[in-house]
Amino acid sequence: MADPYEVDDQGTPAVEAESVAESDPAAEEALRRQVDATLRFMALSTIVGLVIIAILAIAVSSIRGVMILVGIIYLLTSAAAYWYLRRTFNARLERGVPVAAPSADDAPPSS
Repeated sequence: MADPYEVDDQGTPAVEAESVAESDPAAEEALRRQVDATLRFMALSTIVGLVIIAILAIAVSSIRGVMILVGIIYLLTSAAAYWYLRRTFNARLERGVPVAAPSADDAPPSS
């Protein structure tokens, strides 16, 4: 298989891109489930973090203002990361999951 990052002396790709990429529906569905699970876990961890920050802000009155600021920054950065990952994952899913040629690792063990 040719190196997909190889370029000629003028900087153009030396390997032609495949015009029609084969897609593996089972791999695509597995990737979609994994993406959904990752995004759900990220949302859950954000909620847990905000609850902990809120409890600390209520329990320790001397640092309440700082904890509110930390909570706002945490919420904004978590929302930005969620948006970025969702967009990136969806773009990857739209490109499709290419069908990989079987490798030596896929072969059954010989005894």
